[in-house]
Amino acid sequence: MVATPRDGQHYPQPVVLSDVFTEFPDKVWAVGENGVILNGNAESGFRDVSFKGDGEDLRSIVRFGDNMILASDYALHSFDGHILSPLKPTLDPSVNKNVPNPLKVQAIGDTLYYFDRKHGVQTYDGAEWKSITIPAGLLKR
Repeated sequence: MVATPRDGQHYPQPVVLSDVFTEFPDKVWAVGENGVILNGNAESGFRDVSFKGDGEDLRSIVRFGDNMILASDYALHSFDGHILSPLKPTLDPSVNKNVPNPLKVQAIGDTLYYFDRKHGVQTYDGAEWKSITIPAGLLKR
């Protein structure tokens, strides 16, 4: 898929997408390399709503409350459709020097689930982060 930036120029190469979130049949979000955030649908097409100046590779996207939550390689972000803001989970500072390593974000009802490669699983209710302990037996491959 080739996205069209706000300035009307085309990206020099196709954009590699990493996640798609279908909010409604006519409202689909997609994120990918170089900070690309697309919004639209297959019938009407997609528009680039990326946060200008952000070049981080985005890995995951989900709606949580009034904002979209995005996971990049080393951070979580809240996106209101115009501005990308940091969203900082409460992490164990002894693990990976307190640096997030997001894998996926998922929302069910009023709870955001955050999956981190090094910090495990956390939930967020909009006010408080809580860690979920995963039994060792479930972590074995």
